[in-house]
Amino acid sequence: MNSKPLTEYAYSVDGERYTKDYQEVIDDLREDNLPGEEVWIYRATTIEYTHADFINVDYIVEQMQDNAIEEGLDWAEGYLDDVENDKGKLKDLEQHIANWFKDNSKDASFFTVENVERIKITMPNYENEEVE
Repeated sequence: MNSKPLTEYAYSVDGERYTKDYQEVIDDLREDNLPGEEVWIYRATTIEYTHADFINVDYIVEQMQDNAIEEGLDWAEGYLDDVENDKGKLKDLEQHIANWFKDNSKDASFFTVENVERIKITMPNYENEEVE
């Protein structure tokens, strides 16, 4: 489902809570570690999401069919079968919905991670060194 390429890293002190802000991890470590000290952190590639990742048009069509049967009973049998069996039409519907959300809602502001690795870093000298 990941629609964006894996191009960014996220970092973590504990391997559980990740941030894209490397400086935030350094700040968390400053409390217990001295400049020049080597410490272990986690680095992982991020998986970012778009609205399209959460659209399930099969479910939408199925829900509409179920609602139609509740209202129209046997007369609703076969409702949307022409759409249900046409993958091209379903893909078009998914794209329309994704475009609507893109135009009318903020992007997903969360991410997940994969390819987690434990890396050793040297704590910077806080007064003279900017973290890159």
